[in-house]
Amino acid sequence: MNALQGNDGSQPDLSNLDTTDLETQNISMRKRKVPDDNFEIQFKEFKREILALIKDFGRSQAENTSMIRKDISLIKEQITDIKNTTDLLMAENNNFKAQIEDLKSSVNDTQEKVKVLENGLHMIQSKQLS
Repeated sequence: MNALQGNDGSQPDLSNLDTTDLETQNISMRKRKVPDDNFEIQFKEFKREILALIKDFGRSQAENTSMIRKDISLIKEQITDIKNTTDLLMAENNNFKAQIEDLKSSVNDTQEKVKVLENGLHMIQSKQLS
């Protein structure tokens, strides 16, 4: 007689089987794992932790973005100041160049006048000696 008769479930009563029946039917003696009811609680806790991490990450990213925006604004202001200073220095440089050119021209004119006066003086001296 078969020991499984009268057991229509998926878990037969293995304690009622003979050794010969076990060998012939190739049935193992392992018990099924009972689902862990704690899994749902653990999963919800894990979900809460992950959501908290994501929110914290989002907050820190928002703070970092805000700081970066402020830094960029500050850098833009500094670049504008540098550009204005550079424009001013270029204008002063051009003014200095113009003044230097005027001075060179004045020096050249003065040197020419000195040569003319020297030549005139030599001519007067040579007329007096003659």
